[in-house]
Amino acid sequence: MEEINTQAKSPDFLKSKLALITGASSGIGLNLARLFAKKGYDLVLVARREGRLEKISDKLKKVYNIECKVIKADLSLAKGLKKLISVLEEQEVVIDLLVNCAGILCVDKAQNIELKNDISLMYTNLISPIELSKYCVRKWAEKERKGSIINISSMAAFCPHPYMATYSASKAGLYHYSLAMAAELRKQCIYILTACPGPTDTDLINKNDLSYPKAKVSEVAYDIIRAYEQKKKVVITNRLYKMLHFISSVIPKLRKIILIAYIMENRD
Repeated sequence: MEEINTQAKSPDFLKSKLALITGASSGIGLNLARLFAKKGYDLVLVARREGRLEKISDKLKKVYNIECKVIKADLSLAKGLKKLISVLEEQEVVIDLLVNCAGILCVDKAQNIELKNDISLMYTNLISPIELSKYCVRKWAEKERKGSIINISSMAAFCPHPYMATYSASKAGLYHYSLAMAAELRKQCIYILTACPGPTDTDLINKNDLSYPKAKVSEVAYDIIRAYEQKKKVVITNRLYKMLHFISSVIPKLRKIILIAYIMENRD
């Protein structure tokens, strides 16, 4: 793993902001990495597939003339989270923007999913974003720096989702945590955006048997970037799912849960 050089950089690099993006090897994380690189951010990309990250890093550096480093870390494990934080500490990496995008999805009846898989999902989707957010906020407070966080939650956070019980629980947890932390930090120079995409055309969704219409991942990433630049607190991506969220808000929650169960049971 190449050391992240935070010393002896050019004046142009010193003016650049540094974004750390988890889950950057594919999907929304990869598309956000491209968009932030295009805007001149230097990047630290985190995921399990180091070889893929290296190829992405090389391309982003070449196309956008930025600094881009990679850290291999499995955020579904406590030791993976510990490793990532240790690297950041050892190399004294100063992050301006944290994007918690790594995610796991398991689709099945709740009783059919092994507990170890539930734990891995909760660690990836909830525990790691919480710990990384705490880490960054504490560092920014110590150094009296500004900072920003983008937490990628989900529309599944708004309602319990049959056949995705642990996933919707994890995303609801992140949604509530993210908004609560944002309120606590409202008087400090720290900004948090909570993004709630609907089903998106990513590997995470496509490898699971879902019948929902899928938004284009590039459009979802663009919606998130635009909301970030506008300093919104929450964003639901994609027009279709914004409309569906509005319509579903008038349906009693228990009926909505049964409707979701029916859709999942009759999916192709």
